[in-house]
Amino acid sequence: MNGLAIDHTGMFDMALNLLATQAVHVAAEMWIADHLASGPADTTLLAKTTGAHEPSLYRLLRLLSSVGLFIATAPRTFATTSKANVLRSDVPGSLRSFVLHTLGFLYPARGEMAHSVRTGEEAFTKAFGKPVWQYHADRSEANDLMSQVMSHESEVMIDGLTTAYDFSPFHPRTHSRAYPVRRSHRGKFARHGR
Repeated sequence: MNGLAIDHTGMFDMALNLLATQAVHVAAEMWIADHLASGPADTTLLAKTTGAHEPSLYRLLRLLSSVGLFIATAPRTFATTSKANVLRSDVPGSLRSFVLHTLGFLYPARGEMAHSVRTGEEAFTKAFGKPVWQYHADRSEANDLMSQVMSHESEVMIDGLTTAYDFSPFHPRTHSRAYPVRRSHRGKFARHGR
């Protein structure tokens, strides 16, 4: 085929991205970024801490180093990067729960994408036998993780939103029906005076 551009490398990269995303999920599930929060650690120590098979953990960290999540600082010793730090549970705007939910709980639904394209039906319902919100209502672990995701997403977006939008017309001193918003002890939003 004369003049037809073919990009084998680009397609291989796209197909292999699945491995990297699943590796990110495993790292989040095993709390790797949290375990490396105080500095680099070797895979023998990390394997003992996480209950992992050391040679397999080493291969996982090498894969994740190739996409910039971790960095090898010495033989079989790794540290976090700024990308990995968002998987830590103790940082503002942590994406750990998002990764666990999206690449864990929701993962089987991706395998049903062709079904959705062919039929117009929800991939999630095909994979789990019930719609997404019913599934979360019936499974407290999935629901708790979804709540964490939504809470963290709100925290990440709130600074940008309050910077980008002029809320002064709704300030209590200038608008009598507005109530200042505060965060309750459960992380949900509540209104003062109600």
